[in-house]
Parts: sequence; C-alpha cells; structure tokens
Amino acid sequence: MSCRSTAIARRMSVVIVAVLAVLALPSVASAHASLDGSTPAASSVVPESPDEIVLDFDETVEPRLGSLKLFADDGREVEVGELVRDTSDESIVRASVTVLADGPYVVVWRVTSSDGHPVTGAIPFEVGDVSTGSTTDLLADVVGSLSPDRSLGFAIGILRFFSLLALVVLIGFLVTTVEGELIRHRRSRTITALCLVSLVATAIGILVLQGPYTTNGDWGDVMSVALITDVVSTRLGTALTVRLALVLLLAALFAPALLRRRNALWSNVISLSVVGLVLTFSASGHASARPSPVLLVALDAVHLLGVGAWIGALLAAIVLGADLFDAGPTMGEVRLIDRLSRIFTWAMPIVVVTGAVQAWMLVEDRSNILDTTYGRAFIAKVILVALAVALGTGIRRRITRGDQTSVKRALMFEGIVACIVLGLAAVMVSNAPTLNEGSGSSSVTLVQGGVLADITVSPARVGTVEIHTLFSPPGGSLAPVEEVKVRLQLPSRDIPVIPVDMVELGPNHWSGVAQVPYSGEWSLDVVVTPTKNSTLSYSTTVKVVG
Repeated sequence: MSCRSTAIARRMSVVIVAVLAVLALPSVASAHASLDGSTPAASSVVPESPDEIVLDFDETVEPRLGSLKLFADDGREVEVGELVRDTSDESIVRASVTVLADGPYVVVWRVTSSDGHPVTGAIPFEVGDVSTGSTTDLLADVVGSLSPDRSLGFAIGILRFFSLLALVVLIGFLVTTVEGELIRHRRSRTITALCLVSLVATAIGILVLQGPYTTNGDWGDVMSVALITDVVSTRLGTALTVRLALVLLLAALFAPALLRRRNALWSNVISLSVVGLVLTFSASGHASARPSPVLLVALDAVHLLGVGAWIGALLAAIVLGADLFDAGPTMGEVRLIDRLSRIFTWAMPIVVVTGAVQAWMLVEDRSNILDTTYGRAFIAKVILVALAVALGTGIRRRITRGDQTSVKRALMFEGIVACIVLGLAAVMVSNAPTLNEGSGSSSVTLVQGGVLADITVSPARVGTVEIHTLFSPPGGSLAPVEEVKVRLQLPSRDIPVIPVDMVELGPNHWSGVAQVPYSGEWSLDVVVTPTKNSTLSYSTTVKVVG
C-alpha cells in the first residue's frame, strides 16, 4: 500500500470510529413534552360519556403528525374524530368521540413536540357509576399490543449525526481556508462539495422519515406525499426546507467562476449563509422548545459555530494532509498549524462555556442527570472535551518546540476524540434533557372499597425515592382522608420494614420521601384512614433497579 493510500486509510478511520461511537450509544428517542392533564383524567371514573378527549401538555405540540386512538374493554378500537389543536392554546389538543357505553377505556395518544420529537402515552378511564377495577389490565393489554418500528428512529438518529458532522466539517474548512488560496485547492473543493451533498441528503432523509416516525408508521409510509406535506408545515420541516435552500445558495457561491473572483461581498454572503445553516439546527432542537427560547437558540448557535471552528478545523487539518502542509510558504505546515492554534485558543473556551450554560438551562432536575440518556451523554462529552482541551494544549507546546511529527500524531488522536464528541452530541439531540414523565418510575392504580388509589414511586431506583398517592372515588367526590401510612419491605432480604412519613400536598394527594438501599422486588403497603372509624389497605409490588 502506498504512503498516500495509508494516509487516506488513516483519515477514513476517524470517520469510522465516529460512526461506531454513535452506533454503540443508545438512540431511543425520548418524549420532549409532558402531559399536564387530560379530560377525562387518568384513572378516573366519569358518570356520563364525554363529548371529547382533551390532552393538555406543558409546551406547544403538533397534532397533524399525531394520532389519538380509543380502545374499549374488549380490545376493539372505537371511532374518534380528528385530533386537532385548541384554538386558544397551542399546548392543548382534542378529539371528539361518539357516545360511549359504560365500561373501561384506554386512550393511546401520539403527538409531536415543538422540537420535532414524537411524544406518546396512554390514559385509562371508565364510564359509569361504579368502577370495574379492570382499567389496569386493559391498559397493559392495549399498550402491549402496540409494536412501533424503532428502526425509523434509529435511522433518523444516524442522519442527524451525519448532518451534524457535515455542518461541523464545512465550518472548519471555511474557517481554515477561506482567507487564502487553500480554499481553491482540489481537495478543499472536494470536501466542501461532499459536505454540501451530505447536508442535502440528510435533510431530505429526515424530511421523508419524520412523518412515519412520528405517526407510528413503517417504512412503507416513507414516500407518503401527505405525510411529507405535514412535516413541511412543522417547525422542523420549515428548518429543513430553509437548510436545503441555503445549501443550494452555498453550492452556487462555490462555483469555480465565483470562487476565482471572490471578494468581500462573497465572503459576507458565505458567512451569513453558514450562520443561517447553524440556525436551522438550533431553531428546531431542544433549545427552541424550552423556556427562554431566544436565549437558548442563540447560545446553541454560538456553541455549534464554536464546535465547527474547533472540531471542523481539526478535521480539516487531518484531511488536507501532509502533502498540502509541505506545498510551500503560502500553505506551509507551520503557518497552517499556527492558524489552527489561534482558532483553538478562542473556540475551545466558547464551546465549553456555552455548552455548560445550555446544559444547566435545559436539565431541570440535575440530581437525576444520570437517569437520562441525555445526561449520561453530556457527562461523557464533558470528560472527552476536557481530554481534547488537554491534547490541544500539548499540541501548542509541540508547535513551540518545532516537533512537527508528534504534532501530526497528536492531531490525529484529537480528531478521533473530537468525532466521538460529535457522536455524543448527536445522541443528546435525539434524547430529552429531562426525565420523561413515568420514565424510571413505577405507577399503579388500585381499587379498595370503591376508592381508587394512584400510587407512584419515582424514580424506581436505589437511593432517594418519592412516593405519591392520590385518592379518588368512582363517579363522585371524596372528603379529604384523615391519614395515610406507607411501608416498604424487601422480602428477599432480612431488613426491617421502612416506614415513610407522608405529607398532605393537596386534597387527597399525599407525598413522602424514602431511602431505598437495595434493588429488588419491594412490597409497598398503603393504609388509608378515610374517616376516624374506617380504614382501607392497598398493596402492590415495586421493582427497584440499581
């Protein structure tokens, strides 16, 4: 194998490592909006058939790519109206229903959050005067029968990674080469063209896959014109459409005729187009769906530009190769390395500071950061960024000593670390920064003496847990209960029963905190005193993981 082939193989290995990194990490898309409430309420009993099903979320949702299905106690699907957004509140969606007979029902809903990720869930309720106590079994049967195609979400995750990689490399090549003749070199033009083609291909891929992914469809729905039209009308679809237009503009600006006559106007249009490309990523991600969206989108855009200047310029140096470094004084190795050193000096602090501030604002419950894929990817990213900063410091010292051979090896290693950082960033984009409602928790609805008890343990993990109990009667009102006692016990270990002090948070809503020392199947007993002369007892099992 020739030296040139060996060099190309080494550079390709960087990309391969990056792909393997993102494939090795979880890419399950998590919910990005939470259900605040519903009508009928979850686990409630209503005396008459409701006219409609109403879902109220904590942020704006998109119903056009969603669905609402209603199942009766025999498993059959009940006809419902079209899922539509409320005219006065964009976080509320509703669907009309026909007259329902008495009995248990389960609503299975699916909408798209404002950052383009699907949100799904299920709500049991009953119609009638008396609870049958069978909603839990019906819920398990209905949810268990649904089998979404997870490969669509996986494919979108891969496309997001390559779109992010293409953007970062494009920024890096422009920052590194735009001021000199290096931008007109054949390899520079080839890499720029590949980045633009990748941005087009990934944008089109996400555009056609997003519809079946968010509607719980399959690969046969990929070319559905109706779904593609619905996706285009969403925030993500608008961002992808703008991205395609900006890429076409950049392709025209890099035409050989314009490239030879480039001037200040050309550079300004290039810069504005790249900033626009960055905003199509930031304005359709997590930042756009959280409080203070303008600030978060701006932070995310600056963060992406910093990542492009740092990691992209690093990859540019690796791909351009030693033959360009040795080509003469106009593009000599020392000058290019010195330029990289200056870029890294200001880009790294920007990446670190903006990334840290973003994560602080996006992650609401920082005590549970390791309970989410987003949080684990963020921690790993922080560690690798710290490693890359240390490597960059070492590279600058080698440049000062004139040790160019070790500089090339260090650049290659830092490039591999940087690509893994990009893989982790793609995982963070595909997962929610907050713990999903119900994620890592155990919930159950029990009935005793005509009184329903919703019991939730969150998170169902070793350590500190919160226990919530909510009591409601079938089809009527219940006076506030006098007292609630909760006990935890692990039969598989010889440890004392753990009593939990419960505090009343509201009418029939009690909460307590306990320390769970071991994983396993814990027994949870709830004793309720509705009045001074009566008691109700509920028992369930909670699976606690380590």
